[in-house]
Amino acid sequence: MAGIYLHIPFCKQRCSYCNFHFTTNLNKSYELIEAMIKELVLKSKLFQTETISTIYLGGGTPSILNRLLIEKLVNTIYNNYTIETQKLEFTLEANPEDLIEDNLKFWKQIGINRLSIGVQSMHPETLQWFNRCHTVKQANLGIEKSTQYFDNFNLDLIYGIPIQHHNQLITTTQQILNFKPTHISSYCLTIESKTHLKHVLKQNPQLIPTEQFQIEQYNIVRTLLGQQGYMHYEVSNFSLNCFESKHNSAYWLGKPYLGIGPSAHSYIYPNRFWNISHNQKYIADINQNKSYYQKETLNTHQQFNEYIMFALRTKRGGSFDFIEQHFSKTLAEETLQKLSKLDPNDISIESDYFRLTPQGWLLSDAIASDLFKV
Repeated sequence: MAGIYLHIPFCKQRCSYCNFHFTTNLNKSYELIEAMIKELVLKSKLFQTETISTIYLGGGTPSILNRLLIEKLVNTIYNNYTIETQKLEFTLEANPEDLIEDNLKFWKQIGINRLSIGVQSMHPETLQWFNRCHTVKQANLGIEKSTQYFDNFNLDLIYGIPIQHHNQLITTTQQILNFKPTHISSYCLTIESKTHLKHVLKQNPQLIPTEQFQIEQYNIVRTLLGQQGYMHYEVSNFSLNCFESKHNSAYWLGKPYLGIGPSAHSYIYPNRFWNISHNQKYIADINQNKSYYQKETLNTHQQFNEYIMFALRTKRGGSFDFIEQHFSKTLAEETLQKLSKLDPNDISIESDYFRLTPQGWLLSDAIASDLFKV
C-alpha cells in the first residue's frame, strides 16, 4: 500500500505564522497543475507494483483551486495508478470560507471522502492576529454545511497562542467538539523564521509564549478531547475510534509515498526525494525534462533515527525486536538501556514494546536526539 501527496502551493493571503512554500499569485496555476500532471505520469513508473490506498491534496490551500484543475489531477491519478477504490482515503485540505455547497458537491462527486479543515481558532482576535481569511461565523457556517456531505472530517486547532488565554482556548475547543469531527489535529504554535509572526514577537518579546503556558494549553486540549472519547494516537493528532488519518499514519510507519508538486517530498525505501521549492523553476524543469528534485539514500543510522523519531511520536511506539532484526542486537540493547533511565511517567516499557506517554511526548524531540546514531 502506498500514498500520493499533491502540494497545491496557492493561498488567498499569507497567514502570519506560516512558512510553508506557497504563493498568493494564482496566475500560473494552470501551468503549474499541467506540470504536476506530467510529474504524476513520470513517477507512475516507480509505483507500477504498488496499490494507492491514500491520496492527500494539501498545500497551500487546495480548496481555492479551480475545479477543472482538481478534476484533471484526479483523473491523471486514476488513469496512471492502481487505486484501492473500496478503502481509499482521499483527503482535501480546505479553509472554512471555501466550504460552499457547489464546492462540497463537486469534491464529493470526484471521490474525495475526507476533509481537513483549517479552523485554527474560534477566537475572533486570534483569527485577525493570524491574518486568517475566515471569520468565526464563516467557520461555523462552513463546517455545518460540510457535515451534510462528509461524515469523515478533521478540524485543525492551534494552541499556545499568547493572545488566546486558557478560557478562550477552552471555548474554542468546546466549539470545535460541538461539530463532532472524526479527527482533530492540535498543533502548538511555533515561531518560524521569515514569518510576520516572528517579526511581531521580535518587536514585542513580552508576547513570546513560555514553555509552561504551552504545556498548560497542551493539557487543556488533551483533557477536553479525552473526555469526549478522542484517542490521542500521535503527538498532534486525536481521533474517534477507527478514524485515524491513514495517510499521515503511513508516514510514521515508513510506508512508501509520492510527493507531487514544488517542495513535495517522496519516500521509496531506502531513498528520499524532494522537489525544488520554486514554482517557475519547477514548471520549467518539468517541461524541459530537466531534473526537478534531489535524492538521498538513507544509510543504516539515518533509517534507525527515522524509526526512533516516528516511534516516539505515536501511541503505537516502537519495538526492540524490530530494532534487533532490522539494525542490530547491540542497538536494541543500547536503546533499552537509555529508555530505562527515563522517568516512568514519561515512558511505558512492556516486554518488547516501548512508547512515550502523553506527558513524555512533551519531551519527544529531546529523547529522540539522545537515542539517535550519528
